[in-house]
Amino acid sequence: MRDKIKDREYLEENYKFYLNSYKTRFETIKKEIEELKDKYPYDAIEDALSGYYYGIFLSGFKVFYSGYSLGIDIKELKPIGEGLLYGLYKNFKWDTGCFEDIRVALIFIIILNIKTEYVEKFIKLIREKGLKDRYIDSLINYIDEIEEIKAKEILFKKREKTVMEIVDLAKEGKKQEATKLLKKYITKQWLNMQDDQCILDKNAHLRDYYVGYWCIEAAALVKMYNLDDEILKECDYYPYELAHFKE
Repeated sequence: MRDKIKDREYLEENYKFYLNSYKTRFETIKKEIEELKDKYPYDAIEDALSGYYYGIFLSGFKVFYSGYSLGIDIKELKPIGEGLLYGLYKNFKWDTGCFEDIRVALIFIIILNIKTEYVEKFIKLIREKGLKDRYIDSLINYIDEIEEIKAKEILFKKREKTVMEIVDLAKEGKKQEATKLLKKYITKQWLNMQDDQCILDKNAHLRDYYVGYWCIEAAALVKMYNLDDEILKECDYYPYELAHFKE
């Protein structure tokens, strides 16, 4: 068990629920494509199923979080990370896309070292959609150094200001300062900014959907800039093992 808030029985129930939802969406998509492939163009079918693909991303996210909270080996969870990337890519082809979802998917690519064909496709799609954000560019540049950091500004200053300060400090070689600021970010800012029900449910009637509080963004930053994260171990929401996962 990595989570310190809920017990094993609670988390196992949620893990099984979201894993079943995750698998069901794959099965539904496969069934629908098979039934419709002789009636409609493939692109039209994918467009119609974009909501199911997004469901793969959302449920996969919750499977990964609840699985990590339970203490499941990260190698066992990696295929879920690959699956949620696949789901978001397929959805993003036909939808405008949510900045937060794109950020999360890129972070999963980094912390899990994902190398599937959908990494390149996803990045290409981000470029085609014209998303211009310096933080997103920084994540993409780490994944593929050929991709230049072109954006000068960040789109969501409340969400990204401190993170970009951490990035800039690390790039300037001030890694100790970057780590101290990252610790402050995790303990003082990050939790209060979580309004996504995937992570944190502030509403009492949603309390049964808890899957864990993990600042995977911090793990990605430590990995990207080789930060000494010894002082982060004491942070309740810091997923130390994700920062050091290698495969």
